Amino acid sequence: MKLAPLALLICATLTTQAADTPSYQGLGADSISPETLETFRAKTLAPDLSRKVQRMLDLRGPGAGILSPDGKAMYYGWRVTGTAQVWRVDGPERFPMQMTGGEDATAVRDISPDGKWLFISRDRKGEENPGLYLQAANGGELKLIQHLPGIQTFFEFVSDDGRYVYYRSNDEVRDSYTFYRYELASGKKEKLFAQKGSWNIVDHRADGTLLLQKSLSNVVSEVWEWSPLKGEFRPLLGKDESEDYSAQYGATPGELIVQTSKFDDARRLYKLVDGKFSPLSPAQKWDVASFSLDRARQKLYYAVNEAGYTKSYALDAKTLKPLKLPTFPDADHVMVLNSTQDGRRVVMGVESASQPNSNYVFDWKTHQLARWIAPSMPEVDTSKFSVAKLESYPSRDGQQIPMFVQRPTHCGPNPAR
Repeated sequence: MKLAPLALLICATLTTQAADTPSYQGLGADSISPETLETFRAKTLAPDLSRKVQRMLDLRGPGAGILSPDGKAMYYGWRVTGTAQVWRVDGPERFPMQMTGGEDATAVRDISPDGKWLFISRDRKGEENPGLYLQAANGGELKLIQHLPGIQTFFEFVSDDGRYVYYRSNDEVRDSYTFYRYELASGKKEKLFAQKGSWNIVDHRADGTLLLQKSLSNVVSEVWEWSPLKGEFRPLLGKDESEDYSAQYGATPGELIVQTSKFDDARRLYKLVDGKFSPLSPAQKWDVASFSLDRARQKLYYAVNEAGYTKSYALDAKTLKPLKLPTFPDADHVMVLNSTQDGRRVVMGVESASQPNSNYVFDWKTHQLARWIAPSMPEVDTSKFSVAKLESYPSRDGQQIPMFVQRPTHCGPNPAR
């Protein structure tokens, strides 16, 4: 069949555009041309308006805190310099010390079981291709584990004996990850396995067995187990299903703690033993948003998204009976962030409409609660902030759709159009 002249012109144009257009290279600055960046660059604000905006941007809460094994120091991320860096504080509301610096966004991922090393992630110039480093817990230069141009390297976990750090990287195939372990003492890197798709490690055992999650979409995932002795994969949950699963090893051998919406409209938490699911969280219309067990397998924590508010709960990991966490009546979000190696102390993030995140430490042994890090709020009285109210509006079928509505505290000129 012969093509009409117009069709020939369209085909020629598309062929030329395809030849001239660079193929997609992934995320980061390299995926966008300088011309496109310049086109959409924000215009300069008037000085008075810029100062007002900057005051609001200076409202900063600390990132998730990680306690040293002895509970005497907390390491956390903070943007008070304008760039995310790692800080340390040696006690409740003590003067913070900056651990990392420079122009590149840097974050702390974990601390070794002996408390000697921090595991640091650094992203050069916002490329979204982070690298992995070591830093002594008392400060100093970063020691490279892996940071390659155009390659993503993500921390997974540090072994219970502190000998290895596990990480994943797309250094072999750009759209999938290869998993490695790095020996701290020798600096030796060992490839464990590579699998097509989006995988990450969600838990591990002392013998090196790994529990992995394979994400097929944002609502469908599978859980697999990898044996280091056999080098084999075994599907545990989700194979040939269209469900969302997340899991960790429980405190009892042969037990999995599973988060899924398979049996209900909302995500709930279950105990899985010998193929039988037993619910741990109550039936409700709100999702269990996240969960975790401490390394000592003493406490099981989970958070529920109750109409946009975050509430956290704790269970004894062995008896699975409820435990009482501290309450924060005026908080909108209460999150369990991290715990010490022995499970005694837990870091909690607390945020409200009138105050950014603060980091607290709760001691299960003494039942004492202390605020370690307060947010940065220079020149702004956050107590005057308008508090958003939870309201709803009806859809066409009568379903109530929740929404947060923030109304001004007083009437005045409205700059919005």
